[in-house]
Amino acid sequence: MWNTAGFGAVLAVFANMLFAAASSHAQTIEPKNLAEAGGMETLVTKAKKEGRLLIYGAPSQDKFSQWVKGFEDKYGIPVQYYRAPTNQFYQRFSQEQRVGHNQADAIAISELNVLKEAINLNYIAEYTPQSASKFPQDAIIPGRAYALHVAVQAVGWNTRVVPQDLQKKLQEQPMEALLDPRFKGKIVMVTVTAGGPQVAANANLVYNLADQYGWPYLEKLAAQQAAVVNSTTTMLDAVIASDYWASPDANPSVFAPKVVEGAPLAFAVPKVASATQFELALANNAPHPNAARLFSEWATTVEAQSDLAAIVEADVLIEGWTDRRRIRSMAWYRPPEKLWFGAPDDERLRGENLKAFFKRWQSTLGR
Repeated sequence: MWNTAGFGAVLAVFANMLFAAASSHAQTIEPKNLAEAGGMETLVTKAKKEGRLLIYGAPSQDKFSQWVKGFEDKYGIPVQYYRAPTNQFYQRFSQEQRVGHNQADAIAISELNVLKEAINLNYIAEYTPQSASKFPQDAIIPGRAYALHVAVQAVGWNTRVVPQDLQKKLQEQPMEALLDPRFKGKIVMVTVTAGGPQVAANANLVYNLADQYGWPYLEKLAAQQAAVVNSTTTMLDAVIASDYWASPDANPSVFAPKVVEGAPLAFAVPKVASATQFELALANNAPHPNAARLFSEWATTVEAQSDLAAIVEADVLIEGWTDRRRIRSMAWYRPPEKLWFGAPDDERLRGENLKAFFKRWQSTLGR
């Protein structure tokens, strides 16, 4: 027979365990805005207690680290940054999320379709910073991701080795100039799978401007024996070192900071250029959730956004930012005439279509 007294005691213990687990869960529910976080003072206290922050992202290591120093100086919370191409860091991030062993507190990502996938898989936390209303609605994913800076398509070159007449041609018709016979074996490209700017730039050529360029243009670049590398950092170093003369993946946010530092570089933006915004999104079940939310509050202020624009020499999208970019003082600098933001919404760049796009690009360029 059952010992009912003993069974009742077991039930009581089990009930207490369930209550304790429920209470613990309730205490770890992550706030969705500053009010739920207890206000700024409380959030700062909790964030400082956590003591650190880890961000995965695609923006360049040196410039991103320079920018987040403003957060570190203000709050005394060190920021670690793991930089890699989007496909590489997202693979790591998603694997950690799947097994419940999260390391990243936030991600800085330019591939919006990948970000939307992460949201659908519940890898991204819900949080709305105070400055959310200052961003254009088409530049954010409300409650999930907020714009950092814009990466614009451009052709860049080494001014020390490219002949003057060819530089003039690059300024006037940058895409066409890359087909000049003198560029054969001297062009370096970033693989299309590296991130959102590369997807957008190539899609702009083969889809958005198909009548003018299309796949035949990429075939002509392949005939120029263009080299393919895995990241913008590798490409930039190769052009500065004169290993290659030019690149069609010279986003101003990559080239311009080096130009104003004195590197022998210049760039030109096509008349219709692709544009991709980097987004900041917080990780679900982050190791340091309060520090992540405090960083989101800081990163989306007009002051921090204006500093970011000055550091990466690129546009930001927040209302009321101050433009202190030095690149604008260069005599040869020309802002883009028209930007194409359409890549994330293009059905030809989703699911199996995107895989086919990658495959054709890699077979065309030999990698």
